[in-house]
Amino acid sequence: MGNASAPTLADIDGDGDLDLVMGEGNATLKYYQNTGTTSNPAYEAKTGDDNPFNGIDAGYSSSPTLADIDGDGDLDLVVGEGNGTLKYYQNTGTTSNPAYEAKTGDDNPFNGIDVGYVSVPILADIDGDGDLDLVVGEYYGTLKYYQNTGTTSNPAYEVKTGGSNPFNSIDVGDSSKPTLADIDGDGDLDLVVGERNGTLKYYQNTGTTSSPAYEVKTGGNNPFNGIDVGGYSSPTLADIDGDGDLDLVVGKDDGTLKYYYNQQPSSVDTQAPTPITTNPWTLSDIPAGQSAFKAGDIISLTLTMSETLKLNNTTGSKVVIAGKDFVLDKTASTTAGDKKLVFKYSVQAGDNIAATDFDIDNPTSDITLNNITNVAGKAPVFTADRVVLTKLEYIEKQVWAIILLRVLMWGIIPHQPWLILMAMVI
Repeated sequence: MGNASAPTLADIDGDGDLDLVMGEGNATLKYYQNTGTTSNPAYEAKTGDDNPFNGIDAGYSSSPTLADIDGDGDLDLVVGEGNGTLKYYQNTGTTSNPAYEAKTGDDNPFNGIDVGYVSVPILADIDGDGDLDLVVGEYYGTLKYYQNTGTTSNPAYEVKTGGSNPFNSIDVGDSSKPTLADIDGDGDLDLVVGERNGTLKYYQNTGTTSSPAYEVKTGGNNPFNGIDVGGYSSPTLADIDGDGDLDLVVGKDDGTLKYYYNQQPSSVDTQAPTPITTNPWTLSDIPAGQSAFKAGDIISLTLTMSETLKLNNTTGSKVVIAGKDFVLDKTASTTAGDKKLVFKYSVQAGDNIAATDFDIDNPTSDITLNNITNVAGKAPVFTADRVVLTKLEYIEKQVWAIILLRVLMWGIIPHQPWLILMAMVI
């Protein structure tokens, strides 16, 4: 495979635009900071201490991917390598000044995963349960699937085979390099796979967000038909030019990158985005090993919208629950195609809230979304007949509390209890 490039795009320095990280054949990771803008990027190579990935031995034929593995709101690093295993580097820094620390053994949630030769990982919510699952390409052209049976902050990956692996029948022949995104604008994750010959295979998700089914598309039904980079194509999809649709960057066998901008108009309609109609809100799990949330824990509230949103300068975006600000986590809310907005609150020692009802009958006062729109520029709408959250009761006794959270979806799921959560504030 020589010095084949494997690109991934993410906001590494926390300035709101997409930076570039690239794996290659010599075991290092290259970092190119976007010194331009979201719509007119300019990539500048950073080396030495200016490269947060400097010193990482990623193994030969490295394929990096970035995601929030430990649920703390910043981007961690997972690297596939030539020997088929996965290396994990936890971000012990911040969203704007990352520092990557290698984790091994039981501290590496990917420990024990071995696809044999040339692992190429991608992380996404495959089963629609709100956490990140793992798909891994490998030398022989198939795709391995590892379902996250843990949580957003403490993942545990379990291999799925046969009918339990939605990618089971996929075989591109040699050197599969997958990426996932909503290609057809229907709200679920489709699959694009690079391969040894340099072309791209497209598999449309004809299932759902929680039960995907992948159907190969060829010829005119494959929007990537005709693309051929010569050898070892490694695709990634992101909005490079800031126009709201997904552009394509492809690594190739000689270490260079090919760029294909999306010329088609977005398939997203011009209606204002709204919460999905069934269970739009989900709350994070209590951390593993605890019976309750404790001071310093991060509680995540995730809202799933009807379509993918554009996030620009989102400062001040939040959801207020009983006087507590759940602040938008932009990094956690920008995974391609997932349509989720993630709000987080850090539990404070001494948190005490009097028993009260909490309604979002008037969402304009309790939900603030700044500079968040769909491709057509429409801001999210929370209609008066769709109560988002209601009836939040805190029952205090010394330093512990029982939190009863009820979600009523008027006109959709009338008066249905949603969640009972035991929580401790220490």
